[in-house]
Amino acid sequence: MINWLVQLPNNIVPKQKYYQANAHRPMWRTHPRSGILLPMYYTLFTGVMAGSVYGAYQLVFGKPEEAS
Repeated sequence: MINWLVQLPNNIVPKQKYYQANAHRPMWRTHPRSGILLPMYYTLFTGVMAGSVYGAYQLVFGKPEEAS
C-alpha cells in the first residue's frame, strides 16, 4: 500500500558528493535554486523587519498630541 514511499532510491551519497564538491561556496549558496530563492527571502525578511521596527517605533513614541 505504501511501497512507493518505502522503496524510494537512496540519493544521499550523490547529494553529499555534490555539496562537498562545491566547498568553495557557502553552504546556503550551493543549491542550484539558491540564486532564485535567496533574493526573495532577503526581500521578504527586509520588509518584515522594517515593518516590525516601524511598528515598535510607533508603539514607543506614538503620534504627537495636538495642543488644543
